[in-house]
Amino acid sequence: MTRKQAQGIVSALNGTNQSSITKQTTILVIGYQQTNLLDNQQQPKKVINALYNRRKLSQNIKLISEKEFITLITKDFQSLLNNL
Repeated sequence: MTRKQAQGIVSALNGTNQSSITKQTTILVIGYQQTNLLDNQQQPKKVINALYNRRKLSQNIKLISEKEFITLITKDFQSLLNNL
């Protein structure tokens, strides 16, 4: 799934796409990337910011994989269909 496709799905489900981590961020989808996630120097800036906010500011941010995102939106679409 491309970033544009994921953003379109989020918008269709009345979610908000953000270009950076803010106080309103609740979920960060982490795409596949071959890095050592235990090494802070190799982590994407958004992941570092999300982990900082979660740890230091007690912000409730879920970091999920693309697979978890697809599972989440599938449940949302199913719920929408059931309410039609």
